[in-house]
Amino acid sequence: METKLRVLLIEDNEQDVKIVKRMLAESSWYQIDVTAAESFSNGMNLLAHEKVDAILLDLGLPDLSGLEAYDKLRDVYPAVPVLILTGLDDQNTAVQAVKKGAQDYLLKSDLSSPKMLAGSIVHAVERQRFQEELRNLAITDPLTGLYNLRGFHLLTEQQMKLVGRAPKGLILFMFDLDNMKQINDHLGHLKGDLALRQTAEVLRRTFRSSDILARYGGDEFVALAIDANAEEADIIGQRLQKQLAEINLQNEDKCQLSLSIGYSICGIKDNKFVEQLIAEADTKLYESKKRKNSKR
Repeated sequence: METKLRVLLIEDNEQDVKIVKRMLAESSWYQIDVTAAESFSNGMNLLAHEKVDAILLDLGLPDLSGLEAYDKLRDVYPAVPVLILTGLDDQNTAVQAVKKGAQDYLLKSDLSSPKMLAGSIVHAVERQRFQEELRNLAITDPLTGLYNLRGFHLLTEQQMKLVGRAPKGLILFMFDLDNMKQINDHLGHLKGDLALRQTAEVLRRTFRSSDILARYGGDEFVALAIDANAEEADIIGQRLQKQLAEINLQNEDKCQLSLSIGYSICGIKDNKFVEQLIAEADTKLYESKKRKNSKR
């Protein structure tokens, strides 16, 4: 772990802010830089522009109080560890906070030393990173390095909660690698695995790093284009064909990659579920494959 940590303190009490900053400045464990926000909205604005390693969250903020503030933080920034730092000595709230995923529940009255507070922050960051490593192992497809089916659903469900806040909407694409059986049967499974890895690379080059890419199973892939609308679907399709052509220049004639495509759109005012988007995209994918087969 780095010896310097950046912490966002969301706290409206100036005296408490001074105490926390002083305590962390006196800590000899790590260099901990503290940025303070006096309200939940200001804290969210800072998080949109600055990267932090941990968040200290008060539950008595002027614009949003209680665990609702924690819930909104976790919806938008699930990878940042959050420690509750509050004057509310309520065991039920503490249990709920930990069940929801808070790394710690600290009472202001119990902060007895700089080492205690700094230690809680350091341990929270370490636990979060370890949890992320385990999570990545569980949600990643080992062959392609993309997310697996479980990972796709976890991340997509989270993204669907935020669709109304985005300037645009979402586009869910489904892809099927054509002629996969023939590649395996005639060229061998090593060539088949290579074709799957190359397909994954085509998708990485086509989509943005913020989009969600997954191997959906077998020779099927799925992508969720975030903050995109109907006009961009054709642009993404053109980029995909360009990347396929470049990959195919490296391949022998018998192993040319071809993808069938289907997609569905979720606008910012649509009330759709992930399953509905997948069903719509899958229907269009089936129609695409049917048209290809009819031309043979």
